[in-house]
Amino acid sequence: MIVAVPCIRAGERLYVSLHFGRSPLIAFAEVDERGFRIIEITMNPHATHEHGRGAGIIDFIASRGTSAVIVSGIGRMAYENLRARGIKIYYAPDEHGKPLSVERALELLVNNQLAEMEKPIGHHNEHEHGHHY
Repeated sequence: MIVAVPCIRAGERLYVSLHFGRSPLIAFAEVDERGFRIIEITMNPHATHEHGRGAGIIDFIASRGTSAVIVSGIGRMAYENLRARGIKIYYAPDEHGKPLSVERALELLVNNQLAEMEKPIGHHNEHEHGHHY
């Protein structure tokens, strides 16, 4: 399956972004029970759009044949739009107060150690205000 991970770059490493719609990059990976392979890292063409950012990134992700996303935080509208398209949403928790690397998040997914989200959640488990993607 194809998995999208909205992410940020810090040095040579990629980390799961704390903000779904505002992430500057998106990593796409092929994932199966044996492992994963990152197939593309691309700029988020909707990162700077003020309104409709979440809808734009969802269209972009869906256009790549994505079956699942890994996020650290996501608003209600983006969550509902992804679910409506049949895209699974997995939660990547912080590790010792720091975002997970994309590789670590994918490794956890392969090993069935990431929970599928049952409701939207902001980064650091803060409540959502309903207007953020």
